[in-house]
Amino acid sequence: MGSSFGEARLELGSRESEFPTSDLRLPTWCYTAVAISLALALTGCEDGINKIYGQRGGLGADSVNGTAVLANMFQQAGHRVSTTSRLTPRLKERAEVIVWAPDDFSPPKPAVIQWFDEWWLDSPDRLLIYIGRDYDAAPKYWRRVQVGAPAEQLPEIKRRLAKDQSDYLAERGAGAGSADCEWFSIKRRGKRRKVASLTGDPKWLAGINAKQLDIELRGKCTPAADAQVVLASSGDSIVTRQRKHAGELILVVNGSFLLNLPLVNHEHRKLASKLIAEAGADRRVLFLESGAGGPSVLDEDPPDVPRNGMEIFGVKPFSVILLHLAFLGMIFCAARFPIFGRPRELAPPPLSDFGRHVWALGQLLQRTQDRAYALGRLLYYQQHVRREPERQRPAAPPPETPPRASTNSPGPPAPPEPS
Repeated sequence: MGSSFGEARLELGSRESEFPTSDLRLPTWCYTAVAISLALALTGCEDGINKIYGQRGGLGADSVNGTAVLANMFQQAGHRVSTTSRLTPRLKERAEVIVWAPDDFSPPKPAVIQWFDEWWLDSPDRLLIYIGRDYDAAPKYWRRVQVGAPAEQLPEIKRRLAKDQSDYLAERGAGAGSADCEWFSIKRRGKRRKVASLTGDPKWLAGINAKQLDIELRGKCTPAADAQVVLASSGDSIVTRQRKHAGELILVVNGSFLLNLPLVNHEHRKLASKLIAEAGADRRVLFLESGAGGPSVLDEDPPDVPRNGMEIFGVKPFSVILLHLAFLGMIFCAARFPIFGRPRELAPPPLSDFGRHVWALGQLLQRTQDRAYALGRLLYYQQHVRREPERQRPAAPPPETPPRASTNSPGPPAPPEPS
């Protein structure tokens, strides 16, 4: 099922030189690493793929709907990138560019819009890039995998395609058919359609091959009346720009060319580089992550708690994993260490075991770290305790010589004289 990502890696390596000199360039290894990580994350799932939406870190970094690749492109352009899930007074002072891809089909709430109005008023030239939710990359992945897949895998691929597509449509259709806010109005009705041509700002259109784009549109997003259309297709706006006090709001209709999986496409990366160029140079870029209902708005900054390494117990999914590991550790301790039943005393080792004496004496001799002394004690034991002088191996004595005959000693009897 990961064959399409192999083709994507070949495409990345062969098309790097097609970037115009004015566009953002990234090293080839960056695209290859993204494709490999996506392939591992997607093909390694037992019953589906990772499709967490709009997150830069954690499990969302390897998701087809993540924003890790876009954040890396901002970093490669020289920006300082961070992530948050709350709108705080400190953030209102420091953030210069905010990229927000909410996992919510409803428009932002009035409290969130008011926070951004105050943020734009506090300092000039601040930019909010809002990426609409009306897109999901999981069905596109399964449609791409179908091409060239073995025949025996096609039924399973089609099943997963139908499941992910029905899940997305059910979540999308849970809300009202249309919704309005101060920034835009959306209508969710409409079939999926593919962008075949582009119109708009010449700077954005320069160097873009519209035939190789894979942008999808479903509903219709209508910006405010004073908005300027940057990119459009057949009357449908894709990217718009509007002034907000001393700052600017860039509205992207959906993430079909900005999320992890779509950015494998070479033309999508060029469009993303043009969006990054709107942020300027060397700025604080904040990726805002939020689910249904939008981010929480705080009147006061949370207290700075020194890190002690225990924060991981409150981060999903590590909190659940560590909880299970702690439970298994308790079971192991209960089975290994306590004594169940009536305690009993173990029999002491027999005193007649001479081998234990030898072992203890060897340990004592080893602690002296004096080899000559140890050998001397062993030799003394062999000579005086076990009575084994031969262990000393003394020099051989000289050979014994026969004693000489003495003049005073009686000699042998004289032979009898003949008669």
